[in-house]
Amino acid sequence: MTPPIPRPLRTGALTAAMVMALVGLGASSAQADTCQAGAESDFNGDGTADLAIGDPDADVGGVERAGRITVAYGGGGGAHLLERGSGSVPGSPGQGDRFGEAMDTFDHDGDGCTDLIVGLPYEDVNGLEEAGAALIVYGSPTGLGEGAAAQVWDQDTAGFGGSPEADDWFGHAVAAGNMPDGEPYAVIGIPGESIGDVKDAGYIQYVRGDYTANFHQDTDGVPGATETNDRYGFDVVVTDTLMVIGSPGEASGPQTFAGHVHLFNHEQADTMPDFVGSLNQDLDSSVSGGVTDVAEVGDRTGTSVHAIDYLTADGSTETMIAIGSPGEDLGTGETDTGAVHVFSSQANGTRSELFFADRDTGGMDLAQSSDFLGQHVRLVDTTPGQNATTTSIKLIVGTPGHTVGQDRAAGMVQVFHPLTGAVTDRVDLDRSGHAALGAPVAGGHFGMSFRATADDLYLATPFDPDDPGAVHAVSWTDLESGTPTWNSWIPGQNGIPAGGTAFGAALG
Repeated sequence: MTPPIPRPLRTGALTAAMVMALVGLGASSAQADTCQAGAESDFNGDGTADLAIGDPDADVGGVERAGRITVAYGGGGGAHLLERGSGSVPGSPGQGDRFGEAMDTFDHDGDGCTDLIVGLPYEDVNGLEEAGAALIVYGSPTGLGEGAAAQVWDQDTAGFGGSPEADDWFGHAVAAGNMPDGEPYAVIGIPGESIGDVKDAGYIQYVRGDYTANFHQDTDGVPGATETNDRYGFDVVVTDTLMVIGSPGEASGPQTFAGHVHLFNHEQADTMPDFVGSLNQDLDSSVSGGVTDVAEVGDRTGTSVHAIDYLTADGSTETMIAIGSPGEDLGTGETDTGAVHVFSSQANGTRSELFFADRDTGGMDLAQSSDFLGQHVRLVDTTPGQNATTTSIKLIVGTPGHTVGQDRAAGMVQVFHPLTGAVTDRVDLDRSGHAALGAPVAGGHFGMSFRATADDLYLATPFDPDDPGAVHAVSWTDLESGTPTWNSWIPGQNGIPAGGTAFGAALG
């Protein structure tokens, strides 16, 4: 069994300019009327939603795989490129840095303009290769990265745990948000961190306002033990209620790389958030009604995680958690077909399984080896603030290895309604039949990158061979009508800057 992801080769280092950009962790003061708060991902504060499109494999100034981000402004606001050393973004393009690979949005400085947190797991720090860093790029009325200097976080930042080491991958996963009172929070996954002599055990850095905490599986209050290749923090997500930590390399007894997930809340227990539970395929006793399937070698449960807080049909607040297990095998002989679980977590600590699907579930009828169902998962509430219906919560699941016709690993995306519990209540998208998406492409791995908002679904095609990539959006209403109209962002068209290599590999 090999580690969950490869290590790309790269060179480069944190520059003096980046070090000078370090500022305090807390939210800085800003004039309340500089931006119009309220719209999701509104980087320039004009009241319309914007889109950050990562292209981590793009060459910048002749530097291979330095990476860049295209900021597409809503309401006809145009687009511009965000690169290292441009605007208020510190540093310079570094070979293999892959700027734009991991990102999330929140309002860190409280000015009403959305800010972008960008993970840089392959950044050199103090000469240590792939120690990793993260940037907070601030929104402003003049645009993302055009105002206050970006913050730089790494394991040398005051209040952070550990210290930079080669191959830590600080920033491999980032997640952020704001409490109802506006207080910002962020979680950073460091899956390559070694704990003592235990390599790639993994580590978490948590920030909420001025409070910081860091922990791993040998920290008091965190169950389990550090083991080689746990990759704790490989993927992370956070809501106002829970923090979800994926550890796809975790062994379950003799079952190596079975994977599991930890849950924490924002309440401080001594010096860190309070641990509230685990989720994996061997937890029948702690999950009401049990968990479908069992932990097996190579399941890689927790490769992708996502969560939302939502109102149930009776108005209670719960958290819904989606967990991908892309390495799941079938008893019929197919391997790495994949699976996805969806759980609910109530305020009293009760957790139950709402939904499960693998390629052997009745009504799926799509069993293929190396499908990797669950490599990427997302949840969205299309009617936030209202009591959920059976169709208002969507589960989006990527199956990037799926063969379409004769095109191996062309990939597909499926949209389920987890509250119905029925896999047949879904929409399948494999690019065939949708002219805007282009034809299925062998090796395109469609389903590796997508984003969902209450209004729209964004699907990216960043990995088509010999193509820079594209992003396509459709409203939920249109998608379910059966005759969707797509809006597209394509390099070199309609004001989007030309060039790029993996345009759409990450979306924010």
